[in-house]
Amino acid sequence: MNKNTAGSVLDLFLRELCPAGNGAYKLTQNEIQNIREVYTDYPCSIPDRGEAVNILKSSGVSCAVIHRIENLYRLSDFLTKGQQNNLPSISTPRQVYDYFSLRRNPHTEVMYGIFMNIRNEIIRIRTLARGTYNAMACTPADVLSPALKMNARNLILVHNHPSGDPGPSSEDSQFTGRIHDAAKLVGITLLDHIIIGAGKFYSFKQAALL
Repeated sequence: MNKNTAGSVLDLFLRELCPAGNGAYKLTQNEIQNIREVYTDYPCSIPDRGEAVNILKSSGVSCAVIHRIENLYRLSDFLTKGQQNNLPSISTPRQVYDYFSLRRNPHTEVMYGIFMNIRNEIIRIRTLARGTYNAMACTPADVLSPALKMNARNLILVHNHPSGDPGPSSEDSQFTGRIHDAAKLVGITLLDHIIIGAGKFYSFKQAALL
């Protein structure tokens, strides 16, 4: 499912959840924002029903709205139709940068995982962790647990530096090494870790550190 399709799903959900007048599922602005954050984090495929429900519950979306979303999943065939066909491929760090530079958060660090099959076709892009302006906590479990659930074989990590300087910190380098070693143990290859800055990027692969 491509980004435009995921956007259409989001639009459908919001239309269905915000009926005219004072319908039972009228959303608050906070709920709308929480739902938008869930679905815009998945540009290549939308989260499955259980995953979406868990995220929305933790985001404070009401039980009535979550129940309605569950029904929409059951009723909308196109949510899963075609997700295994025509998946985009990633072949260069520049392609990763060109996509994520448009999503660079200028205020907080955000870690993304690009989970791929053996042919480097994207299964899913997922937000793994959010931090502060200059720090973020992300563990190997945060990365490898979803990778194993998706049966991913290859992985690219991406995170931003709000300062605009993509140069890796010692913590970035140590984290990359830990993920590389842990992923290898379970049959997953960390292809790259790319840091997004302002108008430039750093690739651990290009630097011959992976």
